[in-house]
Amino acid sequence: MVGTDPKTVQDLPSVLQILLGHKLQTMSNWVSGRIDASSSRMNHLEKNLTDLRCRLRG
Repeated sequence: MVGTDPKTVQDLPSVLQILLGHKLQTMSNWVSGRIDASSSRMNHLEKNLTDLRCRLRG
């Protein structure tokens, strides 16, 4: 298997595929983390708004 240190010009496509795959996975993980964090913040905000509405009615 070709690593990230190409020995010949023919190895370059494989090396690029590996490097781009790693970059894509890193970006995918980052996006997923941001979505999870945003979801948690929205859930917290919704709970606080619901609590506030209940206090204002009561």
